[in-house]
Amino acid sequence: NRLIDNFWKRKIETSDIDSDEISYSDTELVLACKYGWIIEVQEAAHIIDAGTLGFLNCTLDTNRVLTLPNGTQMKIHPNTTFIFTSNVEYEGCNPFNLSLLSRMCYTRRFDKMPFNAQVERVMSVTHYNVREDVVKVVRAVNELNNIIVDNDITQGICDLRSAINCITDYQMCGDSLRQSAKLTIEDKVSLESGYEEEIRLKLDSILGLI
Repeated sequence: NRLIDNFWKRKIETSDIDSDEISYSDTELVLACKYGWIIEVQEAAHIIDAGTLGFLNCTLDTNRVLTLPNGTQMKIHPNTTFIFTSNVEYEGCNPFNLSLLSRMCYTRRFDKMPFNAQVERVMSVTHYNVREDVVKVVRAVNELNNIIVDNDITQGICDLRSAINCITDYQMCGDSLRQSAKLTIEDKVSLESGYEEEIRLKLDSILGLI
């Protein structure tokens, strides 16, 4: 048997590497089709690979038959349910594939969460209970996002994850909300030059000076 070392210095058995036999293992998608699972496909707008799109289109077609890589045809379980989620407003997302979209039975667009719901979400994720602090950070994130929209900034982001990251850093380091915002929010709002002072002043006005 031949042996090789991996990066962690553990031995890996490679005796079958030269074998002509190819063994297929079922992915989660195939298992969902076989056993009737519910499976979520996140950020579906990022899917651009033709093979992947063809696979998904096949699973959603009315004939409900899936052709596996080894040529086997499998009847898709009637309870198999696919849930596709995507934030189509993110700049990095591709246009949603219309062929895939046309095969979806039900679609629903969710608007941005109300302000109080955003605050509750951040508090829930971070387990931080000083509501006054969270309100300030969420307000800052919303107003910075308005700067992105108003200036048509295409290379920048300021979302609820930014607020969560800010509160998490504040809990760990405890310097100030403004210092945490500098490290977790400020430089992500725009990768384009010319907006640095506007962003800094907005954070200063809501969270105070560093």
